[in-house]
Amino acid sequence: MSVTYDENIIATFADRLYARAALAVVQYVALGAAMGAAVAIVTSLPWPVGAGIGALLGGFFGNDRAFTLRLIAQTALCQAQIERNTRPTTAAAPVLSSENPLRVVNGSSESPALALDGAVQSDAEAKLLVKRAQDHHFAKDFPQAIAIYEEVITRFPDSKQASAARTQIKNLR
Repeated sequence: MSVTYDENIIATFADRLYARAALAVVQYVALGAAMGAAVAIVTSLPWPVGAGIGALLGGFFGNDRAFTLRLIAQTALCQAQIERNTRPTTAAAPVLSSENPLRVVNGSSESPALALDGAVQSDAEAKLLVKRAQDHHFAKDFPQAIAIYEEVITRFPDSKQASAARTQIKNLR
């Protein structure tokens, strides 16, 4: 059996937890009232007094249980959102060709270059290198991230990307 990630299961789980939370207070109040009435009868107290005290205690415990169920639902939804935010994109970012800086390469096939002047092209290349470095950084491949950040600093020393790369290197060391 192959197990795959399905975000709908998490959403369904959260919906069910919220439904249980909505009923928890009512269930605990009813149970508390019944138990309080039973204890009152055994101890010779008027049963409405015992039922009222039991219902009050049941309400406190029911609110706590409802909060716990909603917290679990929110945690599951948060994890699903984290997965959505960190899911790799399916389209690969364009990689600039080193042979011809006016051509963009995706995998093995070359496509016509962005018709940009040298300064804009260099800025685009620096941004792509920083993006690659950040991908390694977030993947905790710090040596590779540092190497790419250093390449940005070497090749584009006066750019905004080089400044950002210097900051990231300081943060990694």
